[in-house]
Amino acid sequence: MVVFDDISDANVWMGIQYAFPNNRNSSKILLTTRDESVGRSWTNSSVIVYKFQPLDEKKAWELFCKIAFQSDSDGHCPPDLEEISRDVVKRCEGLPLAIVALGRLLSTRERHISEWQNLHRSLGFQLQSNPHLTNIRNILLLSYHDLPYYLKPCFLYFGIFPEHCSIGRMRLIRLWIAEGFIQEDRGELTLEQIAEQNLNELVQRNLVQVSKWDEIQRPKAFRVHDLLRELILSKLKSLRFCQVMKTESTIDENVRRLLMHNIVVDNVVGSINCHVRIRTLIFFGVPKISTRFLADNSLGNVRLLKLLDLQDAPLDHVPEEMGTLYHLRYLSLRNTKVKKLPRLHKLRHLLVYCLDENSSPQEYDLMRIKGMKMPKLLLGAVKELQTLVYIEGNDSEVIYHLGNMTQLKKLGIVQLKTENGPGVCKAVMNMQHLESFSCVSVIEEEGFLDLERINLPPPFLKQLYLGGQLRRLPQWICSLNNVVRMVLRWSRLNDDPLQILQILPNLISLSLIAAYMGDELYIGTTGFQKLRVLFLCDLQNLSSLQIERGALPLLENLYIWLCSQMEEVPSGIQHLKNLMTLGFLNMPMEFLENMYPDGGPDHQIIQHVPDVKAIVRDSETGHYRIYNLKTGDSE
Repeated sequence: MVVFDDISDANVWMGIQYAFPNNRNSSKILLTTRDESVGRSWTNSSVIVYKFQPLDEKKAWELFCKIAFQSDSDGHCPPDLEEISRDVVKRCEGLPLAIVALGRLLSTRERHISEWQNLHRSLGFQLQSNPHLTNIRNILLLSYHDLPYYLKPCFLYFGIFPEHCSIGRMRLIRLWIAEGFIQEDRGELTLEQIAEQNLNELVQRNLVQVSKWDEIQRPKAFRVHDLLRELILSKLKSLRFCQVMKTESTIDENVRRLLMHNIVVDNVVGSINCHVRIRTLIFFGVPKISTRFLADNSLGNVRLLKLLDLQDAPLDHVPEEMGTLYHLRYLSLRNTKVKKLPRLHKLRHLLVYCLDENSSPQEYDLMRIKGMKMPKLLLGAVKELQTLVYIEGNDSEVIYHLGNMTQLKKLGIVQLKTENGPGVCKAVMNMQHLESFSCVSVIEEEGFLDLERINLPPPFLKQLYLGGQLRRLPQWICSLNNVVRMVLRWSRLNDDPLQILQILPNLISLSLIAAYMGDELYIGTTGFQKLRVLFLCDLQNLSSLQIERGALPLLENLYIWLCSQMEEVPSGIQHLKNLMTLGFLNMPMEFLENMYPDGGPDHQIIQHVPDVKAIVRDSETGHYRIYNLKTGDSE
């Protein structure tokens, strides 16, 4: 066997493979790499690619104990050190190299809990200076130094977020663009597409982890390993990349990026006005905003500010002086109570909305989102805007000006009046780059969501959310060849919407919530060839779902909730060979009893599905119970 360790360039193997002729003597060549793209480049009929997984909790603990306590405890952790030892192992996140390195380091320390706690708290310093961690430090530094120039600032940016924080994909992409990290140097790709390529490359290099996936199996949020974060923090400090404030300390006079982490900023924010070099200002979990920040002169001197992120901040308005920030490219007021903005000039992404008082921040429900009143001058001034969520649609003049925003990629409108529907249709037809469109009607009114006049829908539309009553399913929907996710809510359609929706070639996720008033849904033999998630909820009259053989070949998750008239298991479930999860909520007992393992006539139909559960609410106590319909057990 010949071993080539830590190959970072696919061309290396291309250059040496001819020196190893295949003479069928069962010889083996082993190549290792930290870059997934390099591994994939070797794939052919004679190559097997194996991706190492982190050690599970049990094996990680066994390895740590074997290294840390081998000399005097025969590999067994003393009881008084077990809690701190498990915290150390947890920070290693199953990475063998980290477990071995920290285990060796701790094996040289006195067996006193205070000694181990001090080392745990100073892990960043130890990683930089302790000779026992030289090996892991060099490997981490090598991964960083191997990065091309355009990825280094993107990677370092993960250090501005609080510890253990998962960062949303689109938030990260928008911040990178606003910071100027992404350059238009890749042909016709947009900045957002280039940024997404950069993010994917960091994941392939195993420097960034995917922490959350969406329902169509796209990466939704990201994080970095704890040890990599310690490396990033040391680099941020040496490069003076930013200043992270966790206490009310003095602001560095040369700071360009200022981050506030979970502090009351009564005294700090007032001094921001004195630091004219600040380009980036981001708040994380700030419980209170100084009244001086809300004063009209609070941002007067920070004229070079490009990025202002006030997500989740306790704000109900912003200072009018914000209108003088001519360089501002990114403004986020998500989950604030701001209802009005001054005129802004060069924004690329504007995110402003809050949930109503009856919902928590975790309940992402467009029907409950409160939009923002948009100044007409703002709509005319920021023609390069690419993200606009969410604005109120009850002003016809605002809707008229939307048509000028031809570069939009994401648009969200709430509280749309029926009479303004045709104006939205006209505006959307001008948005040929639009990829995500959400539109919700005024819930209090009996009107309709009038969106039937979009004769030429945006060709690249990928996500569609329509909330409100529809007279009929708009015909233009059947031409959305690129749509991957669709939600129809409160549509109250009389005709089966699946007759149109099942022909969409790339639809991956579909949710129908109070969207259909009929009693039968039908999916034909060739229907939904790429759908992976189907969610049917609150279809009060639905009694039958028929699925023909050949339909839904890739479906993995089927959820049926609150369909009180349904008494029979959907016909054709037995044909769904890739179905992994089948979930029910508050369905009739007769419906559930048909699937019980003790004599249920339809139990055999669901036997091939690994996870079949029903959530039932007890009418007396109000508590929910979970039933496993495969085994009959309850939780």
